[in-house]
Amino acid sequence: TSFKAPSAGVSTTEGTTTTAEPPVAAVTFDTELEMSDVSKFNASVFAQTLAILSDVPAENVVVEKVEFQVTVRYSFEGLLSQAEVVQTIAVAAGVPPSSVHVVLSMARRLEAQQMFVATIMAEDASAVAKIEAGMNDTMKVTAAIANLSLNASAALVASPTTSVLVTAKFKADSEILEVEVPESNALSSQLAEAFGTDVSATVVLAATTTTASTSTAPDQETDAEDTVDEDHACSPPVVLSLVSAILLLLFR
Repeated sequence: TSFKAPSAGVSTTEGTTTTAEPPVAAVTFDTELEMSDVSKFNASVFAQTLAILSDVPAENVVVEKVEFQVTVRYSFEGLLSQAEVVQTIAVAAGVPPSSVHVVLSMARRLEAQQMFVATIMAEDASAVAKIEAGMNDTMKVTAAIANLSLNASAALVASPTTSVLVTAKFKADSEILEVEVPESNALSSQLAEAFGTDVSATVVLAATTTTASTSTAPDQETDAEDTVDEDHACSPPVVLSLVSAILLLLFR
């Protein structure tokens, strides 16, 4: 995906000239990096890799936000509300409920069976390791259900996956009129080599913004001409004096 910045312009009105400064364009995009070892993520290396793939100077790439998350799929025997599942996962993972988001992916009411996909946000890479260990341990989830006095049992459907969410921005100016956002496959292979671990990248364009400033200056050439005219203009007393001198010469 590429983004092209608009060009600058100049407009003139009577007595003034308005110049539009080179526009500054920004392309913001989100990248989800599913990594087998998120501790190897490095924001500076990520920015450098983006710069190389997009052929822009490294200083034009800004990493604005980095978040870590763990995703896991659990099934529950016994009907639980979404809020109860959030509480269960939060207790087992050792995080506040506000850090957990769950989505019901399957429900069999006759069998009282439900399957949820839980996404748990982590503060950093070390917290990811603790959450991943807790989600891999079905006994911890079962203990959390008991602590909450819920009538259900839990089973791990798929092992947790860990990922890094990165919001980055490309800044373009008059020297860089087009920005190429890297394709997911190319970014995956380059980051896997740079980080030394498996990486699966998904790139999503989030937004594009453009800002431009203008400056207005008086028409200097017009002012100069006006000044010259004023310097050479003759006042009425001077004209009368010249006429009188000429008449005196004529009648001598």
